[in-house]
Amino acid sequence: MGAAMAIDPQLTAIPTKTEAILCRRYGSPDVLTLERVDVPTPAPEEVLVEVVAVSVHAGDWHLVRADPFLMRLLFGLTRPKSPLIGGDFAGVVRAVGRDVRELSVGDRVFGDVSNHSRGAFTRWVSAPASFVAKAPTSIPLEEAAAVPVSAVTALQGLRDVGELARGERVLINGASGGVGSFAVQIAKALGAKVTAVGGPHSLELLRSLGADEVLDYTQIDFAEGGARFDLILDAAAYRSFFKARKALRQGGRYVCVGGSTRHFFQAMIVGPIASMDGRSIRTMEAKPNAEDLRVVAAMTDAGELRPAIGERFDGLASVPEALRHIEGRHHRGKTIVVL
Repeated sequence: MGAAMAIDPQLTAIPTKTEAILCRRYGSPDVLTLERVDVPTPAPEEVLVEVVAVSVHAGDWHLVRADPFLMRLLFGLTRPKSPLIGGDFAGVVRAVGRDVRELSVGDRVFGDVSNHSRGAFTRWVSAPASFVAKAPTSIPLEEAAAVPVSAVTALQGLRDVGELARGERVLINGASGGVGSFAVQIAKALGAKVTAVGGPHSLELLRSLGADEVLDYTQIDFAEGGARFDLILDAAAYRSFFKARKALRQGGRYVCVGGSTRHFFQAMIVGPIASMDGRSIRTMEAKPNAEDLRVVAAMTDAGELRPAIGERFDGLASVPEALRHIEGRHHRGKTIVVL
């Protein structure tokens, strides 16, 4: 750790060992283990972050359970090729690689390593600077951990894939979840009229996030209600898009960003053919990047965006419990683990 990087002068020493949650075999969250591991040395383009908090989301438990089977093709057929797990985090930069220009030692940052090494469920994470940005200053750093994966997914789903324009009507299905709660706020910031769909216990939350109209999915089926939307962002696709798209106007767009894997792949495979009737069916996978992290940080500091924290857990050892909580699919907002 010599001349190749800058190190936090306020630390007597960066430790050589730390704790991390590891997944060495597939199964329930009970298979996760808390182990001692080496503190990573950042590469020239990376930063070393002392983690303050992490966020858990559906992708984590899908990986742990290897559900669907496709996860095994991506991460290891009989067991994970890498035991590292975890996507988004917030913390303080303690060392920077020699090629890093945008970030400095001491910066409060948040980031997403889900498309890199994973491995955010630790006290010290090394991440490419291209996946890390300065955290919003208007919220506690621990709450910033809830932002990267979900907010960037919502932003890209609405702005890039959904091509949302000011004045359009957008429906957010699964609006009380992680991606959905950010999507409601981002759609409003982009000038849309927002209808948010959630469960009976989330309606007040959705109103507080700025939704123009809220629908209780246990009482109203938005596909049968007669309203027509320019865009549907589906963060809870647990039924076929064929039914959901009935609520699209001609020329409207349906974007699937979460929910049942079976329905996601249905939309991905059949969607191009179904789109021939003038109502577009699209799927997306978020692309983590520092530029969009800076966008959502600026929106947060401008008062347009805030993480809706549903549950907080304490300490890395509580990660399995946090995963069991979101696996039930009845959580509201984001679930974070504070280290």
